[in-house]
Amino acid sequence: MNLHNKISSNVNFHNASSTGTCIVLAFMSIGTNAFSGTIPKELGNLKELTVLAFGSNNFSGTLPPRTGYMDSCGLGGEIPSTFANLTNMQTMWASDSPFTGKIPDFIGNWTKLTSLRFQGNSFEGPIPSSFSNLTSLTDLRIGDIYNVSSSLDFIKKMKSLTNLVLRNALITGSIPSDIGEYQSLQKLDLSFNNLTGEIPSGLFNISSLQDLFLGNNFLSGALPSIKSDKLQNVAGGDVLSDPSDGAESWDEPYEAQVLLLKWSTRTRNMVDGMDSGKSGFALEWFRHRGKDEKSMNNI
Repeated sequence: MNLHNKISSNVNFHNASSTGTCIVLAFMSIGTNAFSGTIPKELGNLKELTVLAFGSNNFSGTLPPRTGYMDSCGLGGEIPSTFANLTNMQTMWASDSPFTGKIPDFIGNWTKLTSLRFQGNSFEGPIPSSFSNLTSLTDLRIGDIYNVSSSLDFIKKMKSLTNLVLRNALITGSIPSDIGEYQSLQKLDLSFNNLTGEIPSGLFNISSLQDLFLGNNFLSGALPSIKSDKLQNVAGGDVLSDPSDGAESWDEPYEAQVLLLKWSTRTRNMVDGMDSGKSGFALEWFRHRGKDEKSMNNI
């Protein structure tokens, strides 16, 4: 059933409890509408359901026992324990909604998951170690975690990832030395964490990697002299050197240009050409298109 972006007026979806009688329903999308009210508990009867999308609505209350896409849906509270039975779930999006509590360990048993997104919520860390079982994931986005930190150990077996976004997720430790083996990776965002150590050189040789964001960490080292031809965007914070200091960088006119985004006011371990007590530049590199000169703009 697909009602995505079909309803323009404010409709109380709770009156649609009869949907719970459609016990063979596998796909249901009611996202981006003007639905309000609570989610009918009868949706828990849809035992064959693998995708339920109801993001970008005006729902209230807590979660029913079976859901899927919940971005900006208005629901909140903790993820109920009844979700542990959703072992057929393939996609779980629950971003930009007031969810609280810890991310449940049982999500690590949803081994059919290919896409999982928890961003802009109020989840407490750590990220469960059971997530290491989610080896089918191609898209993992977790952010805005508070209170308890996590390492990157749980991603060791996720070699099928194309998008890995762990922005502002209280990630500590170092970037795995074998990160270069993630050959399907197209986007990697580990910014605004507490990562330390040097950036593994293999990261810049991932042939599929297009976007890399590592700013606002405590990383050290310098840019390698060679990178993947597809790597278009790099935001490094204290990782990238100030080009005015003459440090090696990818600033050939045909290849890339650099934008000065902002100052980092936190004291960091700076790379070549910058003192550890100096505020760092957050730089974004992207493929040059049709210009011969570098562009630098203050924000």
